[in-house]
Amino acid sequence: MIRRPRRDGLPGRLSKWQRWHLLTGHHYGSGFVDEAAAREAWAAHREALMAYWTRSDLTPEDESPEPGGPGTRPWAWWRFEAAAEPRRRLGGVGLGGADDPDAPAWRRKMSFGVPSVWSGVDWSDVPVYESEPAYLDRLGLLSDEERRAIEGKDWNRIGHSLEDMRLPIEDRAPREPGYHSRF
Repeated sequence: MIRRPRRDGLPGRLSKWQRWHLLTGHHYGSGFVDEAAAREAWAAHREALMAYWTRSDLTPEDESPEPGGPGTRPWAWWRFEAAAEPRRRLGGVGLGGADDPDAPAWRRKMSFGVPSVWSGVDWSDVPVYESEPAYLDRLGLLSDEERRAIEGKDWNRIGHSLEDMRLPIEDRAPREPGYHSRF
């Protein structure tokens, strides 16, 4: 009997677009037929994707995105595994869709543990959230290996932030390895 390969690429090798989708949340026509297929792909490839994403060598492999580095997690981890508790908001002005219980579902979406839709942002005082390493550490999810890898680094410069969005690229603060501003 001849078996056709599954349309979503499972359970074998992920396509480069499926890999991008699970690591970054960007789905350039990723080939997952629905969220359930993406969740199944994450479960099947979690170990390899986590090992790639959290490594200290931040050189991308093949056509993969730049790894996040130790103390961070890929998009699929935040989507499918993160605790119900979001990252703590530390300050700033603006209303994240997830902060408004009356907002429609599309406005309440989260990305990397923070709201992905905003209104009323004051670009001189943007919303600030705890760093990814601080969140992982607070919930007991930061491994000893990751802790050693980021020891002595500014944890506030690791992970995702809205802060740099208000500045021209040339004026942005230098980043630690693994710092991404994807908002």
